[in-house]
Amino acid sequence: MQHLITERNRRWWVVIASGLSLLILNVDFWGIAVALPVIGRDFNTTTAMLGWLINAFILLFGAPLIAVGRLGDIVGRRKVLLIGVITFTMASALAALSPNVYVLILARAIQGAGGSLIFANSLAIVTNAFPPEQRGAGIGLWVSIGLVGGAAGPVVAGVITATLGWEYFFWLNVPVGVLSTALILLAVPESRDEEASRRIDWPGFFVIIAAASALVFGIQQSVDLGWASPWVIGSLAGCVLLGVVFVVIERFVPEPLMEFRLFLNRNYVAATAVGTIGNYSLAVVLFFMTLYLQHIQGLDPFQTGLMYLSAALPFVALSFISGRITDALGARLPLVVSMSLYAVACGWLALIGEGTGLVWVGAGMFLTGVAMAISFSASTTAAMLTLPVNKAGAATGVLMMVRHVGNALGVAVTAVIFKAVESRVLLTESGLGRGKLSEVRGLLSGSDAAAAKLKTLVPAAADRIDRIVQDAFDAGLSAGMWSCAALCVVSIVCAALIKKADRSAP
Repeated sequence: MQHLITERNRRWWVVIASGLSLLILNVDFWGIAVALPVIGRDFNTTTAMLGWLINAFILLFGAPLIAVGRLGDIVGRRKVLLIGVITFTMASALAALSPNVYVLILARAIQGAGGSLIFANSLAIVTNAFPPEQRGAGIGLWVSIGLVGGAAGPVVAGVITATLGWEYFFWLNVPVGVLSTALILLAVPESRDEEASRRIDWPGFFVIIAAASALVFGIQQSVDLGWASPWVIGSLAGCVLLGVVFVVIERFVPEPLMEFRLFLNRNYVAATAVGTIGNYSLAVVLFFMTLYLQHIQGLDPFQTGLMYLSAALPFVALSFISGRITDALGARLPLVVSMSLYAVACGWLALIGEGTGLVWVGAGMFLTGVAMAISFSASTTAAMLTLPVNKAGAATGVLMMVRHVGNALGVAVTAVIFKAVESRVLLTESGLGRGKLSEVRGLLSGSDAAAAKLKTLVPAAADRIDRIVQDAFDAGLSAGMWSCAALCVVSIVCAALIKKADRSAP
């Protein structure tokens, strides 16, 4: 294959090699939810334990992003990316061979750590490979390759789990990981921040990882325990305290891990804000549409995965050209348009209910896919284009970490709104006392299990329980989606603040 890679086309091979590593990461991340019920039955485990198959990955993925991005700047991005791909691939094999759910959770945590190394450095490598005038096209292609994984993940997981078993879903990562490793070795040149010393700010490295871990953990637990839980309050307080310690460390070490000057760049801050709200909105749509499609529309996981194609296909298709649109028009107009579409999509989905046809739902998800395709690529390009390429790792780490927090916040904050409205409807329509409300809060709203539990708690309203449960779900979903639409309107203001970048910058 070496003779196919020339100096003229190397930058595109760099995108393919970096994007392939992102592809397996996204297939795994977006597909695992479909396999969870089967894994639960095979291991005879609880819903809480299955939740840790997601949480362990997210925690080890999100927490190190800032640190490992800067680590790539110092020791070499190609080197760190290779470590990430190899780690992720080996962890996938361990997951496939797991004899029990505890080993599988460990494997998922290691996958998350490897994924963090991949995510923080693959974008920095692509940014470094292209001149400013072509950077949007390169980033757009990188995004598109990764999004193919996101689009295919639920469908691939559904087919493989149903035909071969969930183990083979993890085995799929191994040959793709090997191919990605080979391409990185052949095509990707090493790059780093030549101005940085080879010394690593280890105190800052571990403190920022601990702070980010506390933040992600607190957000995750707020969904189940509530924001008033000591665990949640303690985690968030610990995050703030560790954040202060980190700032103090960075002020006194000779080679700080964090480039605080990033936050003086208006385009970088505005684009990061828009990208974070975009991720927030996408997480809300995916999470609550999964509940709606399975528990209100009665679709199975595979059918739900097929419904996601209405968002995934435009997501992938438009990502191939959104980078070029950004190169031609600048980032401000595409971001204003995309976030306006996001607001419309969330408002559209706020209107759905039990009797809504799947065509209406699919149209709302289609709008979401279009909006995300444009906003992700344009916000990424706007953030990276105004910065020197030697700072790409640090910039990527901050950008992706904040966006990742946006994902977690989207589900957590909207879940609080959802549960508050849902509880009000349940109390009003069923006559359920507040003392008994906690007995149904742990159940999926709109599900048969929630209805069955309510019938035992409020026998006098048993004949109306199914309707009450669906009304509660519809009201909660509508409130959550409208709140998301309002936040998207705020992001339009952020997008309007972005100035045209100087493309002559190195």
